[in-house]
Amino acid sequence: ARLQRELGLALLAAEQPSAAVPALERARELAPMDADVLNDLGAAYANANQFLPAMRAFGAALKLAPHNPQALHNLGAILMQAGENAKAEVFLQQARQMEARIRT
Repeated sequence: ARLQRELGLALLAAEQPSAAVPALERARELAPMDADVLNDLGAAYANANQFLPAMRAFGAALKLAPHNPQALHNLGAILMQAGENAKAEVFLQQARQMEARIRT
């Protein structure tokens, strides 16, 4: 799972999100309880303009790690892009609160 995740992240960094999705889907299959993998998968889908799969991946990450500020922020951002501003703000606010707790 680690190698698939690293491959997916490298493809994301190279601005190839559509190529990153299969690698991160494989990482998810190998490590289905890894919230970071799910968050990365959501980022790949979001960068490939596949909003519904991105929302599903971020939501799955949050089921495993409900206080993960990165996943909260990412779900808020994708909801904002989808025009779901009120829902987005809830997640973005939660992300800010979690980030503030981590810093203190």
